[in-house]
Amino acid sequence: MTESSEVRPTCHDVIQHGNAHFTAGRYVDALAAFERALVMVDRLLVGCRVDVALFISKIVTQYNRAATLVRLQRHPDADAAYQQGLAFAQAIVQERAFAENLRQAARCHYRMLLNEWQVFRCEHGHRLDETPESFFAATFERSGTLATATVH
Repeated sequence: MTESSEVRPTCHDVIQHGNAHFTAGRYVDALAAFERALVMVDRLLVGCRVDVALFISKIVTQYNRAATLVRLQRHPDADAAYQQGLAFAQAIVQERAFAENLRQAARCHYRMLLNEWQVFRCEHGHRLDETPESFFAATFERSGTLATATVH
């Protein structure tokens, strides 16, 4: 039995295809590509990585734009266009709420890491009033959960 030599596209490739479809006016294809990208990166949300959440926010923005344009193509009359414009405005409000939630998550993530950093320093005999080392120094990478820090 031979192994398949099929090369699977990366999430970046899928997004680029989606952007190409979007630019060419093929909004249904763009929508499908952005949906696929969201599925591909969904598993990366585990661990509340802020950089990944920002990345997903960008995909969601493109997805919402493509979805709105698909709906506009299906309803070319003025009333339907107004309704779709209203839906798009609501999507922008939701995106802003998502961004605020993301900022709050980043603040919580930072506070958690700061607490772990203080505990780590106390456990290793450092006084907390000493000049702190770089927050993500190599010494902290060896301390379990701090090795997974992703906020820069």
